[in-house]
Amino acid sequence: MTTPVKLIKDSDELLNPNLVRVVLDRNGNALYFSRSQIPFIRDVADKNEWLKYGQFYRHIGLYSYRRDFLLHLASLPRGKLEKLENLEQLRVLEHGFKIRTVLTDYISMSVDTPSDLELIEKYVKTHKLSVDDFHEKM
Repeated sequence: MTTPVKLIKDSDELLNPNLVRVVLDRNGNALYFSRSQIPFIRDVADKNEWLKYGQFYRHIGLYSYRRDFLLHLASLPRGKLEKLENLEQLRVLEHGFKIRTVLTDYISMSVDTPSDLELIEKYVKTHKLSVDDFHEKM
């Protein structure tokens, strides 16, 4: 399983509770995913300063799988962490599999909240897009 991640460069993105963060190991494999700011920097109280002390990554939310792995994954039960965080990728980690990450500069437009939907609708109207050509003009 593979998924793209993006380096977080501003504190607004780091502090946004609707974005999923991921912590990586030295080889670029995911260690954990959360909507919380991870890793937690204990000795710096102001989270707006955290980017000065560590690297933080945003999960893009796109996956690639080998067919046999996807079929196996679909048969696995949800784990405790997946249920707590409501993040499906934690099922993979809880069952002992690795998720390889790929660093990208791609910026996605996700719809996680009503305000996100409003931004997308405004973008579509402003650029006079139809469903058919929405992705081509992004």
